[in-house]
Amino acid sequence: RLIEWCKANDEGWIKLFSDSAKDAKDEGQPQQQMSTQKKNYIQQLATAIFAEDEDPQIHALYQEHPLSFIKPVQSQYLRLQKKYNTFNKELGQTGAGVIYHIQDHVR
Repeated sequence: RLIEWCKANDEGWIKLFSDSAKDAKDEGQPQQQMSTQKKNYIQQLATAIFAEDEDPQIHALYQEHPLSFIKPVQSQYLRLQKKYNTFNKELGQTGAGVIYHIQDHVR
């Protein structure tokens, strides 16, 4: 569901997973200014993941307490972002400057 959300929300996933505005400029990528706070993107992501969960208990719990899901989703997001950035740095060091762009592989 994360990938589906990313495909449908270019601005959101670019903002959530980008290293920085400077890196985007250096790589010739579009720079995304924050039009919505990251917490709102995380909330949208939580909705995409849990609003239609196949487990009826998870679905019901999300419907009753949607804000309770933000922190766990944010923790996972931060873990994934760190792995993505580490991967890109390593690839840049060992791949003769090749940078993995999530845009090229999500669609």
